[in-house]
Amino acid sequence: MQRYQRQIRYLLTAFCAWLCLVGTAIAHTNGGTHEVTIDEYFIDIGYQPEFPDTAGLTRFDFSLFSATSTEDIVYTDVWVTVTRGETTIFSGSISNPRIGPTGFSTLLTTPGVYTIAARFLNDTTTVTETTFTLPVAAGSSTAPDRYPLGLLLISAVAGLLLGLSCWYGWRRTHNNSDHTSG
Repeated sequence: MQRYQRQIRYLLTAFCAWLCLVGTAIAHTNGGTHEVTIDEYFIDIGYQPEFPDTAGLTRFDFSLFSATSTEDIVYTDVWVTVTRGETTIFSGSISNPRIGPTGFSTLLTTPGVYTIAARFLNDTTTVTETTFTLPVAAGSSTAPDRYPLGLLLISAVAGLLLGLSCWYGWRRTHNNSDHTSG
C-alpha cells in the first residue's frame, strides 16, 4: 500500500479538484446563456438561474473563444456594465483569473429588463464586446434554492478533502526535506 500512496493521493487530489470545479460550472449547466459570434470571436456569457428574479443572486460567467478554432482568446479582464433603463446597477472590471471562470454574482432587486454590456480587454486594448438584454421577474421569499443542496455539500466536502490532501502532501514534503538536508 505504501508503494502506491503517492499515486492514490494525486488521484484523490485531482478528483476533489474536479468536484470543486463542478460547482463553478453551474452557470452554464443550470442557467441561460448569451452566445454570439462577432468577427473572429465567439462570446459565451452564461448566467444562472435561467430565469432571474429579484429573490436571489444572479451569477454571470464570461468566456471568449476563437470562432474558427478551439483556441481560447487571451484577455486580461472584462469591463461589465449592468443597467436597467437609465440606471446603472453595476459597472466595473472583472479580472480573468488563472483558474476558474471570469464572473461575478449580483442581486438584481427591481423587476424589469436589464441590459448587460461586456467588453473583453487585453490590458487597455478592446478585443471585442457585446450587449444583450435580460428580463428579471419579481421574486418571492419562497423561491426555490438556486443551487442543489447535494451539489453544495459535495463541493464543500471535496474542497475540504482537497485542502487536507494538499496540506498532508506539503507537510510530508517538508518533513522529508528536513531529514535529508541535515
